Amino acid sequence: MKVVFLCLALFLVICSCQDWNGRYSFESFNGNGNFVGSLYFCEAEDDDETVHGQYANIGIIVGEIDEDDDHKMRGKWFESGDYDSKCTEGEFEIELTDDGFTGTRRCTNDDFIGGTEDVLWTEVRQSTSTPTDIQCAYLHEEDTPIGVWRSDGFTGKYTICVEDDDDQDAYIASYSYVEDGSTTRGFESGVAFYDKQILSGTFSDGDSDGNSLLFVMSV
Repeated sequence: MKVVFLCLALFLVICSCQDWNGRYSFESFNGNGNFVGSLYFCEAEDDDETVHGQYANIGIIVGEIDEDDDHKMRGKWFESGDYDSKCTEGEFEIELTDDGFTGTRRCTNDDFIGGTEDVLWTEVRQSTSTPTDIQCAYLHEEDTPIGVWRSDGFTGKYTICVEDDDDQDAYIASYSYVEDGSTTRGFESGVAFYDKQILSGTFSDGDSDGNSLLFVMSV
């Protein structure tokens, strides 16, 4: 009887130590299979409840662990792209399982048909190793992308401004860089999420165009 009790106690301790850190599949959320990559989760080192995440280099996640059950998490996801043509923001509620997690996600933009309906979200954990801050897109606590940025990677600057709006804050940006002796100028626009810490939109500079997701990392 004593042996059985000790084994059961050990099993309970092991289960309670399971955390969200790791690399997961990115298939159920993806759905249509247009994106290839993984999903990463990192629990914040200075906050027992916050989880940072990033998936397939197109979206980031900010989650909050349930204070009564650390196997449950809810939060928001944000994705790059044109706000008017695709859903770029949403919410989720998930719970850890033996091999990953399961739950639901939804789009919070009601401009899309069926966008606010719950969709099943189930992924498989592929690694229990804690990812890097870059892999998890570990957001800075306060800083926003607003301002003028420069990079050692190219000669030029990146200027970002946000326009306040009662319904949805918007941002505009301009950039320039020199390559092979010629200067290329580009423009970008989109929407500002999460108290202006996350900017999602599209860019074009004549030679190329695409989607963008801007935020300041805590690294």
